[in-house]
Amino acid sequence: MSGRDIIYIDGGGKSSTSLGVYAYVRHGRQERNMKNAKAAMTNNEAEYSAMLYAFENCKYHDVIEIRSDSELLVKQMQGKFKTKNEDLLLLQNFAYGLIDAFELDVVYKWIPREQNNAGIYLEQVKKNEKRKRSSGIIVD
Repeated sequence: MSGRDIIYIDGGGKSSTSLGVYAYVRHGRQERNMKNAKAAMTNNEAEYSAMLYAFENCKYHDVIEIRSDSELLVKQMQGKFKTKNEDLLLLQNFAYGLIDAFELDVVYKWIPREQNNAGIYLEQVKKNEKRKRSSGIIVD
């Protein structure tokens, strides 16, 4: 496990915009990054998008561990579940392409929602957006 960078991912899909979040931990230091897709997508598509965003920003790392509370994503990327949805299959193939291009060694691990640092951060962002909307502040 030493030398492996841990990346927590989470995505939140909704009708008008979607968020992809990853929290990156290296040598005990954590940084969080969020990408607002500004496009409608499902929760599963948002999960994949968060993973792709993490791969694109961690391309200079050799060995990474993706931790996600999405059992579907983890098992699909491990090859334990077949990816039947065409949109997810496109995202999965894109992920495999990034892994090959960046020569990444990736391990996938399912974790409970309450242990997902990226998920906790995403929930905080959503709560803040709701507060701003209810107070009349426009959130872009």
